Amino acid sequence: MIALAPDHVAWAVMRRGLRNRMHAKGMAKFAAQEGQAWQQASQILQSELPGLPVTKGEVTVVLSNAFVRYLLVNGGEVLSGEQERLALAKHDFLKVYGAVAQNWEIRISAADAEGKYLASAVDAELIEQLRHIFSATGFKLDSIQPYFALAFDAWCTGLDSKTSHGIFLTEAGGYCYAGIVADSWEFMRSGRWEEGGPVETFQRVIDREACLSGNAQRALWWCSAPGEALAKEFSAVKEAKPLPGTEASQDLTEPEYALVRAGVA
Repeated sequence: MIALAPDHVAWAVMRRGLRNRMHAKGMAKFAAQEGQAWQQASQILQSELPGLPVTKGEVTVVLSNAFVRYLLVNGGEVLSGEQERLALAKHDFLKVYGAVAQNWEIRISAADAEGKYLASAVDAELIEQLRHIFSATGFKLDSIQPYFALAFDAWCTGLDSKTSHGIFLTEAGGYCYAGIVADSWEFMRSGRWEEGGPVETFQRVIDREACLSGNAQRALWWCSAPGEALAKEFSAVKEAKPLPGTEASQDLTEPEYALVRAGVA
């Protein structure tokens, strides 16, 4: 399991068996640079691979939300096929982000009961770079996953489906905020921390969404923070607890390994 973020690359080596166990873990931290930060992260990854305690095996790469764009797409009941839903997602990304979205690789989730589904987009060059890096090693690149999707599955699928929930996923550089009710998506927002830092951003984002939707009664949850400072900032908000996971996930409780743990849980 390997995680790429604008300021670090983290990894955990898992031993499979009747119970998956963690064999080793590590992290390389670096100063994030402006621009296409994924290029810096991929270079660090390439330099770190030869030093791992194993030289082969299947790898899942978890991408920081900083490298991913999300949209909630409303396909209604008329779009039943995956290709139709993917085409609509591509159309919506182009509408929101312009021609730059032509170079993005887009994936979609299953539709909810109302026909809404979450679409994620990643620079196709990043995907190709990762494939190239692993092709020159003994590792097999099994999958590339956005952090929000893995974190939602690990932390939030056990929430009461009859209640409206606001899920706040934090990273060092920004956030994702999603609303769900009755197993259906309400909204999906993401951005960088605004003036005043995480706590003020958190409150402004919640207030804005409450005004837009008219729903101020959501149960608010935050998922694993990337550092103890942020954990203290959100102490007044309920922390979503991960579903019972493997023994390995219990060895990755440090905040800095949040991205890796989401993939292991």
